[in-house]
Amino acid sequence: MTDTNPSSTISPFLSSHLIGECANELAETINFPLQTANLAALVAASHAVGSVYSVCYPDGDVQPVPLYAIAEQPPGTGKSRLLNMLYNGYVEQGTILNKNIQVERETVKKSIAIKAKQGQEIPENEQYLLDKLIDIPRCTTDATPQSLEKVMDRYKGFFIVAGTEQNLTKTLLGGLYSDGVTVDGIINSAFNGEYSSSERASSDRVTFQGRPFGGIFCLSQEGTIQTVLNSAGSSGLTERFLMLREDDLLGKRSKFPDVSEDDLTKILTCKMLAPASMVKKSNKAPKMTAYKRYSERMKLLATERSELDNAELVGLKKLHFKPEAWAMIEAGKEVFERNIGAQKVRNSFIASMNSKIDILTMKVAATIHVMNSGNQYQVGPIGREAVFSAFFVVNELFDGVKNIAGGNKLYGDEAEDEFVVEYLVSCRKPQTLEEIKRNVPRRKDSPFKFYTRRGEAKEQIELCVNRLDDAGKINTDKRRKPFTYNA
Repeated sequence: MTDTNPSSTISPFLSSHLIGECANELAETINFPLQTANLAALVAASHAVGSVYSVCYPDGDVQPVPLYAIAEQPPGTGKSRLLNMLYNGYVEQGTILNKNIQVERETVKKSIAIKAKQGQEIPENEQYLLDKLIDIPRCTTDATPQSLEKVMDRYKGFFIVAGTEQNLTKTLLGGLYSDGVTVDGIINSAFNGEYSSSERASSDRVTFQGRPFGGIFCLSQEGTIQTVLNSAGSSGLTERFLMLREDDLLGKRSKFPDVSEDDLTKILTCKMLAPASMVKKSNKAPKMTAYKRYSERMKLLATERSELDNAELVGLKKLHFKPEAWAMIEAGKEVFERNIGAQKVRNSFIASMNSKIDILTMKVAATIHVMNSGNQYQVGPIGREAVFSAFFVVNELFDGVKNIAGGNKLYGDEAEDEFVVEYLVSCRKPQTLEEIKRNVPRRKDSPFKFYTRRGEAKEQIELCVNRLDDAGKINTDKRRKPFTYNA
């Protein structure tokens, strides 16, 4: 197996489940990085599962299942093929069902129109049937704030946004309404299924009111993760995304190492026939048994969606945890909560992300459980095995996000040192420590914005200045009182 240096290694925790088995087959067939394939299979499944099921707390409160995630791979690695194959079962079945639904809708509408024209009362069963005919959601591959609200309005609050273009995150997460308000409020609400009202000054377009719920997956080239990280600390949206980076396999995907380059050229120019072993291997179709089961389960989820009496979040089928399984989620939450409490210095980005361990574990466990249930329409309570796998998948991805954020200079000593030096370079005259403390936290993209306790940011800035002074990275004029600093 080629080492791809992934930010997180989640495949061991999914390998005994259908999602992991499918991801392993696709990674081998497409020659795609294994950890990214596992994340993609998990997220795509969560979007289909989340269109039919919600997952419940012991008190009955519901949580949406779909995940938000981002992964990076360069062009030419097979990103589009991977996503198409993963969503194919749900999308194809949805297309078939939608055609039938459209025919039924037109028939009922025609019947209602005739009765209304004749002055007859509209039968309750006909109106009920019309209200119940809900289209199966399509995958939105590009989205603006306006278009996403139209999707939510059409599908009773539900949406799936999945694509391979970096522009997806820029338009969706960095987009603006016509009145200059960013879109991330409704996406924040959709993660937890909180009530949202997006009325705007423009009255000529669809606005959404209700409980939005849905999933986002962007699998695109380098720079996508940075787009999301740039908004960290402003609204809490970044902390809702699972992220994964992994080296690509470009140049390492040789299928016929025994065939020389000269022979490959001769085969290509019709100067020789391909060896029998090469012909056999290149034409051998992989069995893909796990992938076929994955696709069949995705098809069934589309069918289940079409049969719901109420396709809004509150009307979805509800998944519950077995008591011992819920106790495991509480144990994980307790461990993370104690770690947050033990921090002498609290970074709000890390603390906010860690505080979502229970929510994300619930979402992942529900996805694993439903996908493992085969062709069952009635799915029982979620057990310990699904929770165990889910917790360690989320924990591993959390560690990866911390490393990615640190490497991207979002937080940490290196990010703080670099930011203070850049600030001093931009100043026309030397700065006192108080001036640095006052001005640095206010600057755009300051890593000190994540220190939210009273006085904490100033304490960290002083430590940073002393660290830079000791390392000789800034100049300190100690002849003056107070001391002044410059780069």
